[in-house]
Amino acid sequence: MSDARTAAPVTTTAGASAPAEPDTWLPTPAHVIYIPAMLLLGLVVGYTLGARAVRAEQERARQRLRE
Repeated sequence: MSDARTAAPVTTTAGASAPAEPDTWLPTPAHVIYIPAMLLLGLVVGYTLGARAVRAEQERARQRLRE
């Protein structure tokens, strides 16, 4: 049985050789910025679309009451 630290390098589809995965994986600084930024963007877009939908529904309700 081979140990993960002594495993053979992984071969990619292009034929290039990449080292085996390290024992611990840490996210890059780009991930630390990108993931929260995408979550924040999703919150802003969701809030905007949700608020627009609520305003439209309130307007429809007002129109029904006028009729």
